[in-house]
Amino acid sequence: MRLILESTGSFYHSLSSGFQFNTAMPRYYCDYCDTYLTHDSPSVRKQHNAGYKHKANVRSYYQQFEEAQTQNFIDQRIKEHLGQTAAFQQV
Repeated sequence: MRLILESTGSFYHSLSSGFQFNTAMPRYYCDYCDTYLTHDSPSVRKQHNAGYKHKANVRSYYQQFEEAQTQNFIDQRIKEHLGQTAAFQQV
């Protein structure tokens, strides 16, 4: 019996009769890190989620939304301020 690792990460077992069957190992995909973990077990996930790079990726993911929300708030305040000064200039 020989093992062949395909580009998809699946293992194909080749028997002497020429019959092949696929025994794909379950993998976990981390959206924040854009990577696959080789095994889908709670201990592997826990170790990955506790890692420095994963935490940094999660932080930067949510920070991009915070920055956009802050910029929208600033733009709104500027528009309100410009509207108030235009009203005072018309009086």
